[in-house]
Amino acid sequence: MQQVNRKIKEAVMKGLKVIIRNAEYLYGITSDLKSGEIRVEGSVGDYLGVLNHGVRILIEGSVSNYLCDCA
Repeated sequence: MQQVNRKIKEAVMKGLKVIIRNAEYLYGITSDLKSGEIRVEGSVGDYLGVLNHGVRILIEGSVSNYLCDCA
């Protein structure tokens, strides 16, 4: 999971658009971001967007538990 979040953070810091697909069984993605915009296409696992401070997350699907917990 750390590799996925690292790649997302690198893309956001470069100002790139981030689109996440096929993340139904990924937990804790898009954590600890301070800016940017991320689009999730489809369903996603628990803890999406935890510990964020300013990122915008658009979800086109369903989310499991603890969406943006501790944000």
